[in-house]
Amino acid sequence: RRQILMKGGVQGPLLLLLLVISVVETFSFTSPPLSLPRRHSALACGLQKNRQPVVSRKGAGGVCAAMGVDVAEYEIVYPDTADQKEGAGATEVGEVEAFLFDCDGTLVDSMPMWTENWRHTSALFGLDGSFHEGFLYEHAGKTIEETLKILCEAEGKEVDYTDFFEAKEKHMADIYPLVKEITPVADIARAAEGNVRMAVVSSGPRYMVEALLQQSHLDHLFEFMVCAEDVTRHKPHPEPYLKAAEMLGVSPVRCRVFEDADAGMKSGNAANMQTVDVRKMRGYPKA
Repeated sequence: RRQILMKGGVQGPLLLLLLVISVVETFSFTSPPLSLPRRHSALACGLQKNRQPVVSRKGAGGVCAAMGVDVAEYEIVYPDTADQKEGAGATEVGEVEAFLFDCDGTLVDSMPMWTENWRHTSALFGLDGSFHEGFLYEHAGKTIEETLKILCEAEGKEVDYTDFFEAKEKHMADIYPLVKEITPVADIARAAEGNVRMAVVSSGPRYMVEALLQQSHLDHLFEFMVCAEDVTRHKPHPEPYLKAAEMLGVSPVRCRVFEDADAGMKSGNAANMQTVDVRKMRGYPKA
């Protein structure tokens, strides 16, 4: 090769060209793949360019294992990016910067309390004929006002909402001890503390959400709460989760939502966020 270069009189330029080709080949075949920063590499596991509807079951395993916490693995559902507005976010591999949790049925197992509370109060107002064991599961994700409206329509009766909720709250004060954390989800929040931003997004009124989180000793984990009175449109509309992302200063496509209700899953998906159905997690309490 050296003889040919010298004979042509262009030894310098061709040597430079060969050097460039050699460098390119070296990086193409020997360089390790690019990785995310250490802080986010475990949290972002499962992020895929092709974004299939359901992807990796290794959602939280990496970060929690690194911290010595054993948590249940979970499936991540990605939003349909085909209808993304310009600037809404990219589809390439990215970092998860925020975890957004629903409260009732996600972080805390409040259903035994709510079932007893609604059963008791409905009976006081003659609405217990349409209330049954699965009623609250059927209408999970709705506000308490929406739930009462459905109950009244089913019974064909009208009640004073103020009187109903005052009686409901008075009874609830006695049964708060029934509220327990949902450990597989709470473990994810505990393990992620200090690594990602976290907020609670609930359809319940703020005073109730605060009481539930305090009762289950989880309130210290979250920076913000978005509750029923903070938005004008509730789940399944995306406004609650978009509000939380705005408060945290995180792009929606960098948020992961944890939900137990179809309405909440739809809300997170419509907000262009990753969603996790905690009902499918190992260790989740069965109805």
